[in-house]
Amino acid sequence: NELEPFARERYESEQFASVQIVNEPIVHPEFDFVAGTPDGLIGDDGIIEIKCPFNPVNHLKNIESAKQLDLYFYQIQGYLWITGRQWCDFVSYDIRFPDELQIAVHRVERDDAIILQLKQRCLLFWDLIQQKLENIRK
Repeated sequence: NELEPFARERYESEQFASVQIVNEPIVHPEFDFVAGTPDGLIGDDGIIEIKCPFNPVNHLKNIESAKQLDLYFYQIQGYLWITGRQWCDFVSYDIRFPDELQIAVHRVERDDAIILQLKQRCLLFWDLIQQKLENIRK
């Protein structure tokens, strides 16, 4: 987390973009039990998710093929669902690398089929929680 501000500055400089920092969780407009905090908002359509891997091998894999993206794919799609935005720039940053390799940016487009699955799972989970609470209250 401590390197994220440097990654954000580098991203803004190289992408000619301004990132609006998100300090509070964003609550889904329809489902108040669904919320998330992306690392930033970009314009009207984008978000940013920054990772500063502890292990430099992970950053190298992110440079080559966004290898860690699989780990965060559903998180990113969830943020796109919550915010209503269309894309996310997945950023990997490591200051231990040579300057030209310190940052890797991979664009992730909104996937409405995945978002529908997330919605269905969240609603199912919410219903399960409500049933459990109902049983406890009896």
